Amino acid sequence: MYAIIYSTTGKQKCEAPEKEPAGVKKVDTYNNIARIEMSSEGYLNYIKKNGFHFTDSLAAEACKNMQNSDGTSHRWAPESFETTLSMYGLKAANLNHCTVADMCYLANMAYADGFYEGLPDAEKWCLKYAIKVADDIDGYEGMPFMRWLSDTIGKNIKIDWNKYA
Repeated sequence: MYAIIYSTTGKQKCEAPEKEPAGVKKVDTYNNIARIEMSSEGYLNYIKKNGFHFTDSLAAEACKNMQNSDGTSHRWAPESFETTLSMYGLKAANLNHCTVADMCYLANMAYADGFYEGLPDAEKWCLKYAIKVADDIDGYEGMPFMRWLSDTIGKNIKIDWNKYA
């Protein structure tokens, strides 16, 4: 097998390596999963309705499936997330790129990943992290959702988009 390489001196024939470079099959797998997932009718309908953001029900499902680093099953619920913030004297303001459901996912992810370890007021730090990401000027529309979607593709998790649209 060979490939044609174009250079300044013209076409050159190049023998392909006997083995594929490390990681190529995994990249192809991810690309195929992403292509299938993101072209499904359910996904397209979800995005048309909600953009690249979590609904409360999808955020709740995503958070329910997180494993906390400390072995607990702690998680915040999207429908009461703003109340949780106010209990700590925090407010979901300046949401440049996120919805409250997106922030709920972020706070739960920070808690699950042990972001707070070694810090006093662990829960408050996770909530503050969600607020900071929501207001990050370097962020982009739907960043938490796209992070989660990438994780589901990497883990080959099938989503029934019609349940959440």
